[in-house]
Amino acid sequence: MSWRRVWIVSFLAWTGAGVFDVGQSAAARGSFRIPNLVLTFESMWLWALFTPLVLWLCLRLPLDRTSRARSVALHAAAAAALLVVDNVVDTPFFAWLWPEPLTFLERLTGSAFLNAFSYVTIAGICYAFVYGRQLAERWARDAELEKLLLRARLDAISARLHPHFLFNALHSVASLIRAGERAEAVRAVVALSTLLRAALASDGDAQVPLGRELDWIRHYLDIEQIRFQDRLRVEVSVAPEVDRALVPALLLQPLVENAIKHGVEARTGAGQVTIAAWRDGELLRVAIEDRGEGGGVRAGGAGEGAPAERPAPGPGHGVGLRTTRERLAHLFGAAASVELCASGAGMQARVALPFRAEAAS
Repeated sequence: MSWRRVWIVSFLAWTGAGVFDVGQSAAARGSFRIPNLVLTFESMWLWALFTPLVLWLCLRLPLDRTSRARSVALHAAAAAALLVVDNVVDTPFFAWLWPEPLTFLERLTGSAFLNAFSYVTIAGICYAFVYGRQLAERWARDAELEKLLLRARLDAISARLHPHFLFNALHSVASLIRAGERAEAVRAVVALSTLLRAALASDGDAQVPLGRELDWIRHYLDIEQIRFQDRLRVEVSVAPEVDRALVPALLLQPLVENAIKHGVEARTGAGQVTIAAWRDGELLRVAIEDRGEGGGVRAGGAGEGAPAERPAPGPGHGVGLRTTRERLAHLFGAAASVELCASGAGMQARVALPFRAEAAS
């Protein structure tokens, strides 16, 4: 709080009250009297000096239950003291301006009600200011605590997602080693280290630009491309205007992983994974689609030519879909959604969330 500003505001407010009072008196009498002008502004400017002192007392005398009686008693004593000071300062002005001035006691009793009313009004305004400021600070603290709680919940969800992803990536490397493809396994380990380095180098934001998320997912696809080689084809179709759209970090990875698992790994033939993103009014829409292209399911499936076994369209029960849904719910509430739908020979995960672009640097 700037006390210099308090003094200035107090002076301007009381000067305005004095102008109004003098103008009203002149209009009522039909004439303008110098003594009234001097006495009015003398009193107003004196209370302009008193007002910051009352505010100082309000800051130090709370009105909670434990200290209310003490605070009211001290305010009453302060009001009585200011009443005496006011009349002491008024004495020379009355002696100068009025031929037959009132006695000090007469002026003291005559101005007691107005002075008490002025003090109570000032104290009420000051307490409204003090408690309004405290309420605003409490709201700010509550908002910060809510933000920290949201971040903690998101971190807890991500903590479940990261080990799941790392397990699958290492499983891909292990599969290459078991198949005797040592060169490809080395390439996969290097790609995995690049992927983890990019993850560790991130600033930990809950949301990142879609372009950065796509760069990260390309590292992940490099690993899977080494593993599946010609059996995996990837197509990315992203509108340029959504490159800076903010999305939850690691939004695409579990959905792409799910598409590869069911659209490629579960089949004997080739499969294609398509990643698309575009703006739809106030929404950002992202679609991850897998499509088998020839070949049946692997051993243990439904038979030659049958589609790979998939979760039923709708909410989905896998770790990736569940964590994606939880994170979107924490960040956007009902404004975001995740759906899993049948699409031709495969499945499509559809994500919709509010479009919010990253601020230009």
